[in-house]
Amino acid sequence: MSLFGLSATTQALLLAVLVGGCLLMLAGVSVNNPLLWRMGVRNIVRHRAQTLTMLSGLLLSSMFLTISLAYQIVSLTHWWLTAC
Repeated sequence: MSLFGLSATTQALLLAVLVGGCLLMLAGVSVNNPLLWRMGVRNIVRHRAQTLTMLSGLLLSSMFLTISLAYQIVSLTHWWLTAC
């Protein structure tokens, strides 16, 4: 299956490179400015419930988005196969 003319393997590699680049940029900022790193970690420790709520919301929204896109692809594939 291809999307935007790219195979699934190429898309996965591209996504991995983009995520790795973002993590490297975040690490670079934290090394250059350790105060930001300490403030972030301190806020995570102080506001555990808020952090867990936010992470749960991100997890659920990602899950719902993935499920809806997968269901749409399955529905379109089924429609295409029965129409032809």
